[in-house]
Amino acid sequence: MKTPIKLTVLLLALIFILGTFCSCTVKEDANPVIMTVDDFELTKFDFNMSYANHQYYYHFLYGAITAEEYFNRVMEDVTRFAVAVNRAQKLGITLTESEEAEIMKEVQEQCDHVYEQYRERVVSTITDEEEIKAEIYRLYEVDMGFTFDEYRALYENTLRNNKIAHKLYEQVVADVTPDEDLILTYMQNQVLSQSQMSFSEFAYNYENFITGKGAVPFFVPDNCFTVNRLFLAYTNVGSSEAPEYDDSIAALKAEDIDSLLNLGIGFEEFDKLILSMGDDADMKNETCLDWGYLVHKSLESSYEDGFVYAAMELAGFDFKPSDSEAALPELTYFATTDNKQIVKFCTETGINYLMINRNFIKGNMKYERGDEVWNLAYEGAYNIECDNVYDQVYETWFAEAKITYYYDRFKDEYTVGILAMPD
Repeated sequence: MKTPIKLTVLLLALIFILGTFCSCTVKEDANPVIMTVDDFELTKFDFNMSYANHQYYYHFLYGAITAEEYFNRVMEDVTRFAVAVNRAQKLGITLTESEEAEIMKEVQEQCDHVYEQYRERVVSTITDEEEIKAEIYRLYEVDMGFTFDEYRALYENTLRNNKIAHKLYEQVVADVTPDEDLILTYMQNQVLSQSQMSFSEFAYNYENFITGKGAVPFFVPDNCFTVNRLFLAYTNVGSSEAPEYDDSIAALKAEDIDSLLNLGIGFEEFDKLILSMGDDADMKNETCLDWGYLVHKSLESSYEDGFVYAAMELAGFDFKPSDSEAALPELTYFATTDNKQIVKFCTETGINYLMINRNFIKGNMKYERGDEVWNLAYEGAYNIECDNVYDQVYETWFAEAKITYYYDRFKDEYTVGILAMPD
């Protein structure tokens, strides 16, 4: 389960470390305590980590919210973080050896990254490694107001507190289970949101889903269908810039496949052929094989010439390509043992066999309990319920804690004047 934004201070992409806040560093006290929660002290370093990685950072960067508004949003989140760490410490929550090892590994990787960033600033006349190291440390301290070793310790401490706060969150929500009404409500809200999307947005999201880069859509904006493809690639005997294709090997494989199809196979056997003989790497992905490639009249340019035409003909549509002068591929059909059809055709780069997988009717995506649609809705509802449960407990912790802010030590640097922001 992902760590909630409200709890974690948006775990730590380190814009601050690489100099975003150089212009506001106070050399006399570069890392003052800016707030306390009972005995827990939160420093300016912790604040900056959240400041540079907050979900509203770019809203502020491009003027959608003021510096004061952005500062208050960050303070709200770091307060939640500090209250959580304070409570976790009181409860004696600690990390395991493996969790500590993960921290030290991440600390070293980040320190190596920062070190190399500063190495680029060392003048070329310095060639001795020890002198380079000394100059890197000097440059860093000039920029940040504390030493590189101090930075390592600060970063390690912040990582550890984040992990401890996350463990506290997991303890609080350990028994959360969303009921079916909450799951269906989440699904309905997603349908309402996605029903405003265009078909091209839906197609983009669907492609991300089947290639493992996104989530299954909840709403289908227009009737469409999907196909599974067995693809036999021609051998490119030219170059990537000037391809020349040899079809001899693919043709031999096609003869064997045609023989099997003439004997009769079903959908599952077709999928097995895709995995054992096909050259389409995406189609061998489990999700892609289960759901298939999306086909719609608007997606001609998304595939090789002839692909959408062949798929539409397979589905029984009288489809005319947008390019009326384009050569149409010859189609060969095979009947299956489950009363479906497979169409064979050639494109510039290989031999294709298509079989219809799913039909999508405009409206809500159909689902069954336990499939990808249901599981995504369950996860969304679960995260909402976890946040609700945690929020209720947090309010009690917040009310019981003694919280002191030291705005005079740092606030003006973030709310008065213009900050140095990245381009």
